[in-house]
Amino acid sequence: MSITKTIRLGGEYYREGDTITYDYIVENVGVETFDAIAVSDDKLGTVSCPFSTLAPGASMTCTPRSHVATATDVSAGSITNVATATGTGLTSGNTVTSEFTATAYRYSACCRVPGICSEVAGPAACADGTYLGDGIACPPGPCRKYTINYANYAFNN
Repeated sequence: MSITKTIRLGGEYYREGDTITYDYIVENVGVETFDAIAVSDDKLGTVSCPFSTLAPGASMTCTPRSHVATATDVSAGSITNVATATGTGLTSGNTVTSEFTATAYRYSACCRVPGICSEVAGPAACADGTYLGDGIACPPGPCRKYTINYANYAFNN
């Protein structure tokens, strides 16, 4: 049995108050039917699924769960949580557990300096068009780009 936990598009980077939605898919990758399947998330609790039994090769999509990012999440720089699926083999009686970890990262205004993200809170642009970094390693994937207006200054990223 395996579980896959994904973060919906747009939630992989967050600011305080943003809603991060997680999707869960459980698949029976074995040769035995599993029963008493239960799914949980270490930060969000029990995850509701449409079936408690899965035949070999079958899968199910469980009910999405959401988290609203807090100031503490922003200070931490990322939110990592683990989804766990357990089930019992109908023939063997063995309990099988599968885990999947997903991480959402704090939104950073720009990653203009290679490998360094920075939060632009005011006129902090360097003369060469890069920005002063706060020392946080850039998360995987592209950083988003947008314009910040601050006291009659506009920084286009």
